[in-house]
Amino acid sequence: MSWTTPPTFTDTNALSASQLNVLSDDLVYLYGLSSTVNIPFVLTEEDLRTTLDSNKSFWQVRHRAKYLNLYIDYSVDATYVDHLSWTVTYGAWTLSSVDPLAYSPPCYVAFDVETAGAVVGTWYEIVVDAVRHDAAHAVAGLSGSSYFRVLRMFESDTDYS
Repeated sequence: MSWTTPPTFTDTNALSASQLNVLSDDLVYLYGLSSTVNIPFVLTEEDLRTTLDSNKSFWQVRHRAKYLNLYIDYSVDATYVDHLSWTVTYGAWTLSSVDPLAYSPPCYVAFDVETAGAVVGTWYEIVVDAVRHDAAHAVAGLSGSSYFRVLRMFESDTDYS
């Protein structure tokens, strides 16, 4: 859900149902922004020229909201990287194992952690792991300027993807 500019109001016009729906949706959006649970962390960048084990980032969080939102950015040197995959693990659940080359960076990615089984108030470990492959899908140290960044991470009742 995103912000929609509300219609112009005048004293003599009656509001239609669609105009009221825009106002209602905007209130839900603003509430979602104000009720986000920020996960304390600094920007993390994974240099994809290093070995696989050094590409994992870890956080400990107390679950409080329905969605885990990540704002990610990446750059892939196509000379050396044919495929980039990343996995987000939230407690015991693998939330994603996708190729972000399908996204246009930077972008939001959201996961419904309550549907996965997370319980409000329980502590969970979040692990973000980025893996790069060459054309032969070999995982090895690569040259070039490839990186994967988590710019922002927060929980909220709104899916921002």
